[in-house]
Amino acid sequence: MPDRRAANIAFALLLTVCFCGLAKRTVAAAPLQWHDRGHYREAKVNRPLGQAPGFSLLSAKAAGVGFTNRLARARMVNANLLNGAGVAAGDVDGDGLCDLYLCSLDGDNGLFKNLGDWQFKNITAEAGVGAQGMSSTGAAFGDVDGDGDLDLFVTSCGGPNALFINDGSGRFTNRTKAAGVEALKIGSTSVAMGDVDGDGDLDIYVANYGETSVLRSGGSVSVRTINGKQVVTGRYANRIRIMGGEMVEVGEPDFLYINDGGGIFTKVNWTDGNWLDENGEPIKKEFWDLGLSVMIRDVNQDGRPDIYVCNDFQTPDRFWINLGDGKFRLIGEMALRHRSYFAMAVDFADINRDGHDDFFVADMMSPTHLLEMTQIMITNPLAKPIDELIDRPIIHRNTLLVNRGDNSYMDTANFSGVAATEWTWGATFLDVNLDGLEDLLIANGHAFDTQDLDAIERTARLGKLPAAQARKKVFLYPPLTVPNMVFRNDGGLRFTEAGSQWGFESKNISHGISLCDLDNDGDQDVVVNCLNEPPLLYRNNATAPRVSVALRGARGNTRGIGARIIVRGGPYEQSQEMIAGGRYLAGDEPLRSFAAGQAQSLTIEVAWPSGKRTVVTGAKPNHAYEIHEKNTPPKPPPLAKPKPMFIDASDWLNHEHSEHPSDDFLRQPMLPRRLTESGPGVAFLDWDLDGRDELFFGPGAGGKLVGYEVAADGRLAKLSEPAFNLPLAGDMLGLGADRQGLLAVVSAHDSPEPIAPSLQRFRPGASESETIELPSANHSDAGSIAVAYVDSDDYLDVFVAGRGIPSKFPQPASSWLLRGGPGGLKLDAEQSAVFANIGLVTAAVFVNLDDDELPELALATEWGPIRIFKNTGGKFTDATKAWGLDQRPGVWQTLAVGDFDNDGRFDLIAGNWGLNSPYKHGEKRVPYLVHGDIGGDGFYDALEARFDVASQRLLPRHQLVTLELLFPFLREKFPTHRGYAAATLQQIFAGQLAGAKLLKASHLASVLLLNRDGTFETKPLPVEAQLTPVNGATVADFNGDGNEDVFLSQNFFAVRVEDYRMDAGEGLLLLGDGAGGFASVFGHRSGIKIFGEQRGCAVGDLNDDGRPDLLIAQSKGRPKLYLNALGQPGLRVRLKFNGGTVSSQGAVLRPVYRDGSKGPVRLVSGSSGRYSRNSDTQILGAAGRIRSVEVTWPNGMKRGEKVTDPARLLELSAE
Repeated sequence: MPDRRAANIAFALLLTVCFCGLAKRTVAAAPLQWHDRGHYREAKVNRPLGQAPGFSLLSAKAAGVGFTNRLARARMVNANLLNGAGVAAGDVDGDGLCDLYLCSLDGDNGLFKNLGDWQFKNITAEAGVGAQGMSSTGAAFGDVDGDGDLDLFVTSCGGPNALFINDGSGRFTNRTKAAGVEALKIGSTSVAMGDVDGDGDLDIYVANYGETSVLRSGGSVSVRTINGKQVVTGRYANRIRIMGGEMVEVGEPDFLYINDGGGIFTKVNWTDGNWLDENGEPIKKEFWDLGLSVMIRDVNQDGRPDIYVCNDFQTPDRFWINLGDGKFRLIGEMALRHRSYFAMAVDFADINRDGHDDFFVADMMSPTHLLEMTQIMITNPLAKPIDELIDRPIIHRNTLLVNRGDNSYMDTANFSGVAATEWTWGATFLDVNLDGLEDLLIANGHAFDTQDLDAIERTARLGKLPAAQARKKVFLYPPLTVPNMVFRNDGGLRFTEAGSQWGFESKNISHGISLCDLDNDGDQDVVVNCLNEPPLLYRNNATAPRVSVALRGARGNTRGIGARIIVRGGPYEQSQEMIAGGRYLAGDEPLRSFAAGQAQSLTIEVAWPSGKRTVVTGAKPNHAYEIHEKNTPPKPPPLAKPKPMFIDASDWLNHEHSEHPSDDFLRQPMLPRRLTESGPGVAFLDWDLDGRDELFFGPGAGGKLVGYEVAADGRLAKLSEPAFNLPLAGDMLGLGADRQGLLAVVSAHDSPEPIAPSLQRFRPGASESETIELPSANHSDAGSIAVAYVDSDDYLDVFVAGRGIPSKFPQPASSWLLRGGPGGLKLDAEQSAVFANIGLVTAAVFVNLDDDELPELALATEWGPIRIFKNTGGKFTDATKAWGLDQRPGVWQTLAVGDFDNDGRFDLIAGNWGLNSPYKHGEKRVPYLVHGDIGGDGFYDALEARFDVASQRLLPRHQLVTLELLFPFLREKFPTHRGYAAATLQQIFAGQLAGAKLLKASHLASVLLLNRDGTFETKPLPVEAQLTPVNGATVADFNGDGNEDVFLSQNFFAVRVEDYRMDAGEGLLLLGDGAGGFASVFGHRSGIKIFGEQRGCAVGDLNDDGRPDLLIAQSKGRPKLYLNALGQPGLRVRLKFNGGTVSSQGAVLRPVYRDGSKGPVRLVSGSSGRYSRNSDTQILGAAGRIRSVEVTWPNGMKRGEKVTDPARLLELSAE
């Protein structure tokens, strides 16, 4: 009896636990209990079931979602069907629970009613949305007739598309034809809805790709010759173009349907004059693009929704900016500098929480070495030269376009770690861990890896086959089963892949992604439709506080599509936009989730498409809000745009830099980039000793030195000098000056025979320049120049940097030291031996880094470290290790000197290749160069490699198809690309590497080197300085606050065609804080916008207003001149010669303030960054605070000078 009683009690306890658990689970997915608050209503969200950030993958079958998007093998010969099918989410019956709609390529689609507790019921038949026989691809919910419920648009590959109108109870009627959106034979993909014409209802954009693939599926094409030109005729006349002798497949024109307010639509005519190209001209023909996805979103936040369309292959993406009044214009060429080639999906988010929308475009590059070596690179018949300022080159990788704040964009994908995510279809931003930063979800995979090089070569050997058999070649390709991914947003524009950590790593072939709150816990769950596998149902396990927001619009746009939601008070000011459709083949539930952080009270602001706004104050964490478009306060007036600091006066300069045609790749085919496009430089120099600077610009080979003087009207006029009329044999690179004239280094790199470069001196009135040859045993070429008093005499000395050896990159070059004396400059053979074979020197500066009187020499080297040479009595010894720099090899490009922490010691800005190039693969791969006569054929080779940290293997960076052109024996050794991909570089070139050397570049960030009395503290420069190579740098107090600032020259285009140009810069102004920190200033605030390849840069006060102006050279472009208009005028200081014996170069100035403190030390330098020279006249900031100026002359003599009027020029002499 006691045993039975105990058993009954235990059973009762078990039932209690089960019922409690069931109740708990049921509560977690029940409809919310709303409380009306007038212009909004709120409800406490259900308690999250998770324990940590990430996802739980639930069984679709157990959840009642018995569905599979099937595609029969026989139909896979149509490659367009392999692009997959998607999913849409929304509450179709108004019961407070989000339902799911899944598309199928074969068979019926499925509508699944959410029953709560992660259980669903198939209601497809009674709802009437099976879409039988449609080969459905994409879907989206939206209230197109304005009656308050969600209607459904479904796209089809083969047609027809379908519009289903909801009666409010979840039953639908097919109104496709009556609504005016019927398309019987079409290959549509994704759909997006938005109020593009601003009339208060939802319009519909349908992206079209093509009913069938033609060329990829072995289709038969008819070609005729008409008037001597081959043209395609017949069925595919519009789909196949002949370009450059090759057949190119295009798609079909997209559809934009304009809603009349009642769900009746009119299709837009693309050539009606309202659709303008980048130049503002109406397009003449509709675009036959391969459309994959489309997003409607107010990207520039002007109240008008814009349109972004992702297009495949060579058909470019279309980014339409809404001008209002029904007009759209393609975004300007300089606003978006390049685009992804296989553009699959796009999503927008404010990823860095600066208030501006950024966006990600998905492509199909693999991050793994195996697939990168075995998948074909793009072959584009429309490819353009790699190094020109062209509109938008295409690149075969993802792009992450970050808004600078003026709706121009810089691609940070390599820096951010999201450049390669496999063959990606769906891409969606979602704050998975609710930390306030949006993470990135990626859906991957393909039924056949049609990029597989081994399969491509194998099928090519079959020759031309009959069409019926050619279509079946796709089955000879291997499947591509790769994991889905999620990238955690770490802040600072950096992402880390966290798929395994967060449970988002399925290898199902995944396509459309939909975000939806399926359990009403306030975060967004995820549903992914897959090919020939059940859908993936992911429960979001985030536990952090959250707020969810839904909207109710006042007019026909009842879900507030296009409204911008801003949440303040959480970890960041967060903003998102309500969208309908817009995902790749998919659409989200009309709901957005935000991180609440530790806040107890939040403010939610909704900016409606109508121009109104609604504000909810006192919003509570872990609550849902439905905000209504009423009780709307007036929209605040826009803030006035601040004036830029600099004014563009480049029209004062009327010449353009050009490069003599020279293809370095013919000499060394595997070079990382062209070496002949490193210049030009610029210089400020008081050429005629009249107290005002002239400007000088180095030309390319065959060009002439260009100089300008300030004319009587304050503008610039070209100098007329006899020596300037003589063309130069090589590129003029480094510019400097001694007391006798302008010094210039002339390169011999382009010479067909090894000849010595030269140092040339130009004097006023001279008929020709003086030439000093620079011989070396290894035929080194010359580049940068540095000028200073390196010993205790009264003569300036000159260092000329050896930048490389023609045809022998990256063999270390030799540099030269020339001593000044009564007989002029003479080569110092003893000291030049110290600089023999020291490396590829890109920049050189003399600067006093210690406490003695003589300057040290700092050098930037490529594939080596920043090097420091100690000066002892005019003799130099290598002190790189002592300064802590010997273990920091990089691809260093430039140096600049300044006191950036105001401690009275000189620091260095060191410009590097940056962290946004193909070299940047996180910390997992380190770039290497293997160089030597590989294979023993007499040619010097430079092979890029990368060290894989995880496997501890040195791997090739280039594919077999590239290297076998140079080393034919590789194909015999590796008959398959997969075999090649599995080999190390040592295995690939076994027996061929005798005498080869190895270099690495483990440090690619541009940095500030803070002088810590004998060693350097390294601090990376801001993110914006890491996004391109830094080709030049110059220092001044641009805003006049007493702290040193920096300008950086950016961008490099002349790289290998497969590496893509680096164009994320526009010239970067960094404002210093006096403590070693910098704030980046984009072009719309600085006034500096240069989208070409910036090179040398220099500072001087051209108009004598006490503000430092900027001179910037461009490779193959017009130079730029910027006049400083907003900086506080500084104290102008000019140092005079002492009886004609002492120059100001190497002198040091330091302001002493009225409170007794001191400002930063300033060097009067003979070099500025790379190849350039600043003015000798210095401008010291915080002029109103300066009591006196301390001067240390190059000979060590010191003196102070009292400042009586900071507005007047202070002239000092060494007397």
